[in-house]
Amino acid sequence: MDWPIDIIEDISPEKFGEIFAVNPRNVREALFSRLGIKAQTRRIGLRLGKSADRVRALYDRLVTEAGKMERDLASELLRNWLFTQRAMLADALDHFGIKHDNGLTDQEIDFFEKLEAAKVTELCKLLVPKHGKEPVSIYLRYLKVPGASEAIDAIVS
Repeated sequence: MDWPIDIIEDISPEKFGEIFAVNPRNVREALFSRLGIKAQTRRIGLRLGKSADRVRALYDRLVTEAGKMERDLASELLRNWLFTQRAMLADALDHFGIKHDNGLTDQEIDFFEKLEAAKVTELCKLLVPKHGKEPVSIYLRYLKVPGASEAIDAIVS
């Protein structure tokens, strides 16, 4: 697996657009620049920086071999989006009794990478109905929760 690019590969272009939109401009422009996606211009020379075509081109390029070298920026995209999903983060931390401030914690949460299958299933049963399959999948995969995709698929089917 090529974390976190593999997460981006599996999300829809529409969800990628949503994730991309909540990121600071400097992160967005760094990705455009590094992957050689220029702003489109109109005949009068105005930049069209929010073009859906430009974002789609970025998504397509990011999941290619060349784009996979941008793991740090891809991780930053996802991290910034997760910051907007604080209710989901809070629900997960509450489930494990971890002290937090609206989904943010200073405690180490690397235990997520070692969760047993039964605990992953419990967590998914809690989060998916409330927050949706795709956001929960992105979150748990970002945390490298083992078997998260399979647990979510089992709940949704």
